[in-house]
Amino acid sequence: MIYRFGPYELDEENRELRRGGAPIDLQPLVFQLLATLVRNHRRVVPKDELIALLWPSVIVTDASLQRAISLARTVLQDESHTLIRTLHRYGYRFSGLVQIRDSGTEPTDAPSDPPPFDAPEIRHVRTQDGVDIAFWTLGEGPPLVYVPNLLWSHGVLEWELPDIRNWYARLARHRLLIRFDPRGTGASQRRLTSYSIAAIQHDLDAVAGALGLSSFDLFGDLNSGAVAMRYAAKHPDRVSRLVLWHAFARTKDIDGPKMNMLSSLQPLMVQDWETYTETRAHMGFGWSDGASAHRYAALLRACVDPETALQSYRAGRRDDVTALLPRIGCPTLILHRRGFYFWDTSPSQGLAEKIPNARTVLLDGAGSAPFLGDTEGVIDAIEGFLGSD
Repeated sequence: MIYRFGPYELDEENRELRRGGAPIDLQPLVFQLLATLVRNHRRVVPKDELIALLWPSVIVTDASLQRAISLARTVLQDESHTLIRTLHRYGYRFSGLVQIRDSGTEPTDAPSDPPPFDAPEIRHVRTQDGVDIAFWTLGEGPPLVYVPNLLWSHGVLEWELPDIRNWYARLARHRLLIRFDPRGTGASQRRLTSYSIAAIQHDLDAVAGALGLSSFDLFGDLNSGAVAMRYAAKHPDRVSRLVLWHAFARTKDIDGPKMNMLSSLQPLMVQDWETYTETRAHMGFGWSDGASAHRYAALLRACVDPETALQSYRAGRRDDVTALLPRIGCPTLILHRRGFYFWDTSPSQGLAEKIPNARTVLLDGAGSAPFLGDTEGVIDAIEGFLGSD
């Protein structure tokens, strides 16, 4: 296979890079790196994946990969990093316009399976307590503000993963989807002087204010469910409808053997961040799906630093919105998968008993995230509740 981009041709069969037809002398490892990036130009290639490919059975640091990337950029005269893009803490992506041909055939544009939306533009707003928050919008129609997981959030890099990208695209099919990175995560401000779950109310307020929203539907995902419930209770005039995914009012409600096992991993957050994220990803995807879990673990490491993760974990243990539940007046949909690994349906059913206008829908499957497994079943439940007109 031959890949053509700009004045270059990368010939995998002959392991040759040419410029204007003339071969370029380069190290085998640099050629392999370039070939991997060009072949996978439609996605970000995680650092861990590149290291495992280039240095199998050898322990190297990120510095070795950075040196190889620097050599590849030198070969391509890519001083401005426009061809090989770095996605901080995650990996690299080849951004050149690529044509592909077999030996002896004419080049054709690289096949693609484009999403129904282009990657959304990242915007920024400052909260009332001075924290910079990154957000994006997608689609048109009634607004739905999506509060993602308070730790594992990266509005830029998530768009590179087809399962997550398609989940957002489906949500935005009939509405304006608004998603932000909570403070300390993703493209939002990372360094914080203090951290609390309640302070994330300011993030939501700032994004809604930047878009001039007087009222909107609200989605809370797992640990962000408490943020969404607190906001709905305190701003009944702004939240029209509330959707909760595997939500809980306090961590005491979800305590049990499996959560205790997860809590036992807490020291790894600072001792061995890679092992911690790999374990969390495998728990979410299922132990049998190693490749997907490995890619997702790389995303987790890019979402947040271990110090902030530990702060968030400890803050979450102290947070409790139980007393606010009777004050939530808007219609509320509580979604829970029957086979969810970490806790049973009791916390969701408990929320439905305490929130006046709430109902629970139990779904088949075990995936912790709505974009895993039967996503269409989740979408059908949400659209049946919010409407799809």
